[in-house]
Amino acid sequence: MAFLISNADVKGVELKDLPTPELRIQVDRWLKILGQLRTRGPGSDGVHAEMVQMLEAWYATVFEPVRALLPAHVRRIVFVPHLFFHLIPMHALCKQHCGTVRYLIDEFEEISYAPSMSIFARCTERPLRDVSTLVAVQNPTGDLPRSESEVEAISKLFPKSLTIGTGTSTPATAEVLIQKARFADVFLFAGHSTGGDLEQAALFLGDGRMRASDLLTKLYLNNCSL
Repeated sequence: MAFLISNADVKGVELKDLPTPELRIQVDRWLKILGQLRTRGPGSDGVHAEMVQMLEAWYATVFEPVRALLPAHVRRIVFVPHLFFHLIPMHALCKQHCGTVRYLIDEFEEISYAPSMSIFARCTERPLRDVSTLVAVQNPTGDLPRSESEVEAISKLFPKSLTIGTGTSTPATAEVLIQKARFADVFLFAGHSTGGDLEQAALFLGDGRMRASDLLTKLYLNNCSL
């Protein structure tokens, strides 16, 4: 099931063409593909086409049923994933359009995520404030293609920005991150991570893993949006 929640009402739609067991198989394959890209292992050269095929299939089975319920004027979407959907880049779902691949993020002005509805509700209650300074961690392990382009594009949206990591003069180590993040209004991490509980989940930095428990206790992000 997918639920569409707006200021006006709540609607539900059944994802008939994507039962949970099949979704799990597809997500396992997706994670394997990402692993091949990261390690540049055997067969990694041909996985891009398969990735696009999977994103196109998810567009049809996951987003098209939801789109049928979306009012035409909607330009902003917040995804609140559940279970395996946390592992799917919803903004990158795509379809063929006039001979080219058109991604979901190209169809809307803004696409964002919330880890749960309760957290999203709390965020909407917080007063809006001006943000001016971006602190970005850029490809700290040196093996994530195109992350530099991502950080460069996002940095242009802020009056002030500071980037650490590959391609800069400042390494993205835990010590440097702790020091620099305190100046951020917005914090961007363009690198690898892993999920799990507070001791298992981690960001991969230039000098190793930084666990979620350390992120919560050592990073000063009181003035920051993630």
